[in-house]
Amino acid sequence: MIRSERGIWGFETQRGFRVDQIVSSVQLENRVLHTRYSNCSLRVKENRLRIVFDSVELIVEMSSAGGAHVVLDCAIKNVSPADVRVRDVGIMDYQGDWSVEGLAKVSKDTLVYTYPAERCYGSIGPHVIERNNPLASHWFLSMHDPASERNLVWGIFDAPAGLVRFTIVPMQSQAHGYRVLRWKCTIDCHSGGRGVRLPSGSTLRLGKLYMGSWKGNHYRGMARFADALAHSIQRTLPFRNISGWCSWYAGYRDQVTEEDCMANLEAMREYSGIACFQVDDGWMKDTGEAARIVHEADLDKFPSGMEGFAETIRRNRRMPGIWVRPFRSSASGIHTTAGAIQHCLD
Repeated sequence: MIRSERGIWGFETQRGFRVDQIVSSVQLENRVLHTRYSNCSLRVKENRLRIVFDSVELIVEMSSAGGAHVVLDCAIKNVSPADVRVRDVGIMDYQGDWSVEGLAKVSKDTLVYTYPAERCYGSIGPHVIERNNPLASHWFLSMHDPASERNLVWGIFDAPAGLVRFTIVPMQSQAHGYRVLRWKCTIDCHSGGRGVRLPSGSTLRLGKLYMGSWKGNHYRGMARFADALAHSIQRTLPFRNISGWCSWYAGYRDQVTEEDCMANLEAMREYSGIACFQVDDGWMKDTGEAARIVHEADLDKFPSGMEGFAETIRRNRRMPGIWVRPFRSSASGIHTTAGAIQHCLD
């Protein structure tokens, strides 16, 4: 059941899985709305929360996924007479402080798993929260406390309306040897920079978010989350791992060229079992052109073009892969807004 008081909300399941001290926010094109600092009302009816601001309404519906696992189905509605542009929606922003007990209080040895792992370049494996450094992740975030054997996972549960970002900020606890984790989930609805346009009276479904807690083996719980996600989006997860080569992790980063790739492709003829050959960041002219959806290859670096080089990869009996960056842009991307609007829920 969801409950709210003075701009803060939370929920509790029948199995006792409880989360309190949550605030929410909406970043429009020209201002930010916040449940703690803006004029709004929080209206709860059983498992449905409506956060009504002067121009938009944020809707969160909670359902059980069994045990200490919940799904939050989120949407935003334009309740003003004019169009609005939605940039970011902060669905859950946990506000616990150093004195908090319960879910957010963890030992200093707690491990945090992020995706992609290279978000903090140079790190290998999970992050240890010894310092008060924020950790960011896309699509999902999980943690394991070896002292209590308690685990938490946050993640998407269907195809969202934008990039989903999770952030954890470790804070000092009043108890020695412990930390308090402040966490936030944001759905990035940028459309080239201005935001997704919502006509008056229209609703944008943001997507479902999953949150779960369990004790014991971390990977077994993550396997449960993966199975539940696959069932939710009606996809079957493959039981084979695809091995491959990636230009970024081979050390070329964004300086990769067709000549570099050809040298590695030829060297792979001696090895079997490498299924995929992926050209990562650096093959296009400018990430600013990403908002056009179709990137333009840098022909100085890849004279064959990407279609031509993909055929070369196939002739070498590898599956071609390519890195793309949709809906994001660099400062020099002159086509960003115009090119993105027609593709981004506008």
